[in-house]
Amino acid sequence: MSTPPRFWRGLLARVLPARDRELLLDELDRMWVRRVERDGGAEARRWYRSEVWAFATRWPAERLRRQTTTTGSDMIDGIRQLSRTVRGLLRSPGFTAVAVLTLALGIGGNALIFALVDRALLRPIDLPESDRLVSVLDGWGSSLGTVEMLRERMTTVSAMGAALDATGRTLQPDDGAARRVTVAAASPGFFEALGVVPVIGRVFGPEESEPGRGAVALASSGFWTTALGGDASALEQEVVL
Repeated sequence: MSTPPRFWRGLLARVLPARDRELLLDELDRMWVRRVERDGGAEARRWYRSEVWAFATRWPAERLRRQTTTTGSDMIDGIRQLSRTVRGLLRSPGFTAVAVLTLALGIGGNALIFALVDRALLRPIDLPESDRLVSVLDGWGSSLGTVEMLRERMTTVSAMGAALDATGRTLQPDDGAARRVTVAAASPGFFEALGVVPVIGRVFGPEESEPGRGAVALASSGFWTTALGGDASALEQEVVL
């Protein structure tokens, strides 16, 4: 018998470290041949099984011990390196201040960029069924005629509207000082497309897109409270911009 038992040799190959596997297996094979020549096959098999079993039970504990020793050594080296770094920074307060300020600006800038991206791109829009909204930018133009043309041709949308970019206007109340407010022009269907329903009053009607009939406004909750008194009588109030 010139080769050791296949099962026990395969088991040994599984538990041996990869970097030493071939060398240890070859050495054990040579010892197996000598055992067979000296003691016979049966005794050699018993010896081989005992060697494999002993190594299989010792190796996990030995590997854990080595890893623990390596981890502890790495931790000590890290603490020493940190200590040297702190002492170096304390010896150069000017450089330390510049380094800390640079880190603070970098971290603050990254936090600001993440906050903007999170608010603009990651968070869902606070509107009903926002996942069904599609925005078409001003490459199509901004006239009501263009909106009507798109409405007729885009048959797969359930509602469509348009709005110009919000701009600043001057509000001149009947009593009190003038104030700046934000105003945007919106077409009929705009609020329907967004799924927005007024608390009181109504949204724009189709007839109010005709020339001379657009002198109506839909106020935000904040504007209604601060400029119009938060009263339902504001529905009949005239607002001068």
